[in-house]
Amino acid sequence: DGVRSTSEACDTGGAAGCSGNCGVSTGFTCAGNVGGQSQCTPSNVDTAINSVTAIQLQQSSISVLVQVTVSGADANTQVSVFCAAFLPTAVSATPTPSQVQTATLKAEGVCTQASGCNVEISGLNAATTYRIFCAPPGGSQTSTQPSNNNPLELTTRATTVSAPTISTVSETGVSFVAVAAASSTVTCGAFQTSTSQSIPSASQV
Repeated sequence: DGVRSTSEACDTGGAAGCSGNCGVSTGFTCAGNVGGQSQCTPSNVDTAINSVTAIQLQQSSISVLVQVTVSGADANTQVSVFCAAFLPTAVSATPTPSQVQTATLKAEGVCTQASGCNVEISGLNAATTYRIFCAPPGGSQTSTQPSNNNPLELTTRATTVSAPTISTVSETGVSFVAVAAASSTVTCGAFQTSTSQSIPSASQV
């Protein structure tokens, strides 16, 4: 109920860190007097990055999805995890958890040890290299990479698409070749020769 009694080690009213039987969850430290609501924070929860995937390509920015697992907490205890992207020149070594939590390009996710979580960081520039880090509040370490990549660096894709080169035209369709950094929409148009004496602009097509 959010009010700690003398028989309870903690009572957060259902918030993370205090179990259903009002005991301090593994990986948390709780504070708060009897008669008040307890405040619990992770004490030694650690994170690991499993993968980082670019999931959205726009004209000037990219979003990445960071798959994170946590350890040191009860299986179903929810833990807030922050992930951040830094330019390599902005970090010479692994940043502290507080630096991750206050980074400009960051996002927060809620993980459990049983299922982990995905954290989406948006607003990254295209064709730029970033280093990805994650950390829980109060965590004893900052995770920097999957086990096979130290440190984890992600180079986002360019957004430019080359002008398509038409290969063949037939009654069934137009074949063309276009070099793109990701899936892109290409529009083809047909003009009567009397109305298009030169190469039309992209907007005309």
